[in-house]
Amino acid sequence: MFGAVTANDLILRLKEEGIELAKKQLALPQPIKELGSHVAGIKLHADVEVELKFEVVSENPIEETVVEDASDEDED
Repeated sequence: MFGAVTANDLILRLKEEGIELAKKQLALPQPIKELGSHVAGIKLHADVEVELKFEVVSENPIEETVVEDASDEDED
């Protein structure tokens, strides 16, 4: 992964899904620099906070190539 996922990136992605948040509502202590599962806090109201669980995945996943083993060929 190159770069990092920031709070602004999350806000933009949520907006694409129809969820509008102000940057101050999202608690992401530091930019995310690793793929995998993560959690951010969302403050909906002074007394209401929730956790947002999300996955950071690669936009360009590496596809595995299959290498055929020469020993698998029929020997006559």
